[in-house]
Amino acid sequence: MTSKSLAVELKNWRTAERLTLLQAQERTNIHRNTLQRYEHREGGIPKAENIIRLAKVLKMDLETVLRLAMYDKELNTKKKDQ
Repeated sequence: MTSKSLAVELKNWRTAERLTLLQAQERTNIHRNTLQRYEHREGGIPKAENIIRLAKVLKMDLETVLRLAMYDKELNTKKKDQ
């Protein structure tokens, strides 16, 4: 892992695997619109089942994925406050 951000890790995974959002949806079983929101740091913390799915494809433990998601939420909150 090279980033503190779930958005960055997810985008890097998709790019490395050369996946469209639709293909990533098929691999993760997470709707492409939801994946896109995660990549753009929109919304809140992913649901528990999505954290599990993301952990599998990103090859990370659940705690790491949750920490990355919390970091993104914090960045998004700061951005809205400005």
